[in-house]
Amino acid sequence: MKKALAILLLVQSGLVFSQQSSTTDDMQLYRVLNNGLWGYIDASGAVRVPAQFDYAFPFRNGFSVVRSGPEREGLRAFISESGDLITDFRFDRAYHFVNGFGKAVVDGKWGFVTETGETLVTFIWDAAGTFSDGHVAVGTGSFRDRRWGLLDAEGRLVLPNAYRRLQYAGEGFWRVSVDGENWALFRPGEGVLQEFPYSRLGSFVDGYLVAERAQRADQDGEDAPLYEVLDARLEVVYSSRLRINAYSEGIAEIREGDRSQYRRVADDTVLGASEGYERAGRFTDGRAIVGIGDNWRERKWGVIAADGSYVVPPLFDGIERFSGEGLARVRVSGVYGFLDTSGRLAVPAVWERTGSFSDGLCPVMRDGKWGYIDSSGTLVIGLEYDRAWDFVDGYAVVRVGSRSEGTRYYIAPDGSVAFGRGFEWAYAFKGPLAHIAEGDFDEGSFGYINRDGEVVWDPRN
Repeated sequence: MKKALAILLLVQSGLVFSQQSSTTDDMQLYRVLNNGLWGYIDASGAVRVPAQFDYAFPFRNGFSVVRSGPEREGLRAFISESGDLITDFRFDRAYHFVNGFGKAVVDGKWGFVTETGETLVTFIWDAAGTFSDGHVAVGTGSFRDRRWGLLDAEGRLVLPNAYRRLQYAGEGFWRVSVDGENWALFRPGEGVLQEFPYSRLGSFVDGYLVAERAQRADQDGEDAPLYEVLDARLEVVYSSRLRINAYSEGIAEIREGDRSQYRRVADDTVLGASEGYERAGRFTDGRAIVGIGDNWRERKWGVIAADGSYVVPPLFDGIERFSGEGLARVRVSGVYGFLDTSGRLAVPAVWERTGSFSDGLCPVMRDGKWGYIDSSGTLVIGLEYDRAWDFVDGYAVVRVGSRSEGTRYYIAPDGSVAFGRGFEWAYAFKGPLAHIAEGDFDEGSFGYINRDGEVVWDPRN
């Protein structure tokens, strides 16, 4: 029971991966359950919205959703951080505000409300997406026969419901298809920009998009697709008869058969191994992860630089992208270590499990016990815990004992126990407060602790 309810708490409180959460939503109000009804407190523990709702969701982007009545039959409303309802209870379903608009359902039809609670898009649509760049896709008809159009931020239809597919592609463009197979680009105010010449369209990444044109004759008169890299002006910066998988930092990843090759677009020169790689990642900050070997179980991974040379030779069973702290986790024969940006093994691969570096420290495990290392690989907090999680804003959660019966503590980077006590359940800080709970709890029996270690909400009191 405790295990199931702990998972439920994590999902509904928005904490991803339990204590490892690093969500930084700007929360002003925190939901609490009191005598079977939900309300909200502020960071000091003062009640700002008295417990009166049958359910309340966490705040996101300055707004939340509350429910009156049972889950299936109850109606939802939107509430602001001032504690005021901005709509009445009239929605069968309601979703968090995104880009200034809240999506909801009335009698099976979708629409949107503004941050003042006004109806922006009347509830007449069979489906709706999420606002992107001031526009949103809306659909009519059943799922199999649905046709999509586009509304602007005033609720006006700027593209009729005539398209089988309609998706935001970035840089103000939407990709549209009348049949799901032939694609064109649309930008509000400019109309459909081509006569559906593409059989595949990607999304803009760092100002560039990869497209595949429909079959056309090559120089030998054979039908073959043409792959293109387009910039935000829709000018072709590179094209190839071979498949372009990705483009970044002036380098295209070209796929032929079961191997990939990198080419510098400026002069069309091949980078790295001329025979290519079985797996090739996108270049980021002048580096790309590559994999060598036909058998994925035996494949070795390394990192190449923008000139094609190896920064990290392909010696590892697995390798991840470099983190913000300049380290990349690698796996060798089932144990883990970390590389620095020069390709040096800064942390020897001796750990059975690890977390991620944050605040200069990383949780590591060996022989069933957890501690923390610094970026040099030095064990600075000993292997004394049965579980340990990443540091978040100056504190990490550790556990002594089993998952269901153990005690959790907050520790500081020097390894000292914060607040002078432990908790049966404790989770990473999210803003000024963190979830804690004692005993066999059910949903809503969790409390909150502040950064001074004071329990600002204890539902048992």
